Amino acid sequence: MKKIDMDQNLLKSGVKKSDGKRFGFLTGIGEGLDRMLKKVNMIVHQIDNSKPYKIDYSHVDEKYIDHGVGDIDEFCSAYTFGCSMIQGFINDKAAKQAHYEEVRAYLWEKKRKGLIS
Repeated sequence: MKKIDMDQNLLKSGVKKSDGKRFGFLTGIGEGLDRMLKKVNMIVHQIDNSKPYKIDYSHVDEKYIDHGVGDIDEFCSAYTFGCSMIQGFINDKAAKQAHYEEVRAYLWEKKRKGLIS
């Protein structure tokens, strides 16, 4: 069964397709999660040079096409985990979440525009 078919089956079964939380790196409930996400957003909106990671979007595109077509959230989680090991921010959960959110937002925007499936 193709990943795309699996996503469609999930939608039919009533499972939410993407809420951005299934594969995130921060855990928490309610207000605690909101506070953590606000911290993540601060990291995301800071100057690029101050981030502990770099995102090469052409590499994201290449890897998504090679390995992740279908479930964007799952791909973003795996991609972020790999990048965090290579780039040395594996122990920084906030940085991993920020990286995940940036890659996720990028891919969902491309999907919304019909540039990827």
